[in-house]
Amino acid sequence: MNTILPRIHLADEQLQRLNKSNCGLAVYLSPARVAWSILDLIHHRVVSVSDFSNEKHASFGSWEEGIRILDENDFGLHTFGSVKIALGYGKSLLVPGDIFEEGELKTYLEFGISSSGEPVKDFIATLPAYNVYSIPAGLLEGVRKLFETFMTVHVSTPFIETIIRENKHQRENRMFANLAEDNLHLAAIEQGKFVFYNCYSIKSKEDFSYYMMAAAEELSFHPEQIIVSLSGDITPDSENYQTAKRFLKNLTFADCPKALKYSAKLDTVPKHLFALLYSIHLCE
Repeated sequence: MNTILPRIHLADEQLQRLNKSNCGLAVYLSPARVAWSILDLIHHRVVSVSDFSNEKHASFGSWEEGIRILDENDFGLHTFGSVKIALGYGKSLLVPGDIFEEGELKTYLEFGISSSGEPVKDFIATLPAYNVYSIPAGLLEGVRKLFETFMTVHVSTPFIETIIRENKHQRENRMFANLAEDNLHLAAIEQGKFVFYNCYSIKSKEDFSYYMMAAAEELSFHPEQIIVSLSGDITPDSENYQTAKRFLKNLTFADCPKALKYSAKLDTVPKHLFALLYSIHLCE
């Protein structure tokens, strides 16, 4: 069994005194990581964040590893007010609501994504569109052993929803990049309208810059002018950032979702690192 390293484990002093039925649990689950955050539902305040991954994001080898970590942290012993799980596995396909057909889920996956598993969809009302993806066989059964009631979404759903929510009055063109292990989620708004989303597999620092530059070119954004908001597994001293800033001159780091409050205990980590994790709390 691979050694799983706890990257971050921060909790407010109030956490132990909170009734878990008044708390929301947000989980990010991928082949290389499991992370979670707990939200005080009464005060809309994030009170904890924990992040477990194995060294260099090498694959756990199965979904069971992430679920095992959740079980070892006694989540199955509590009844949370809400449990929301974002899956960072495989790509997703956005299908406009006016052409979506429920009976064509499998066809959408075969057309747009080479993926096995159970075809499912999330509805993103603010587009409006359906985000189609697949859930690996056995995953839901494993989660049900811990949680009686829960919802699942593809990780791109809270990423997209947060961009639209936080930028609905924004008239400047912007790009948004979230690096989750080896997956680069890219999105863009143009004059306040959501116009682009895709996910790319990153193998090198050159890939990270290349896909952002290619997206900017496709959208006719000038690389020296377009503002790019970064979140996830990227820091100012990382090779990905250092390479990208040679070509994209307006790189910024994302803030946490404005719809939530945050314990001061979480201030010890940069806000952009878990911006996507926190946004899972806001999924409906």
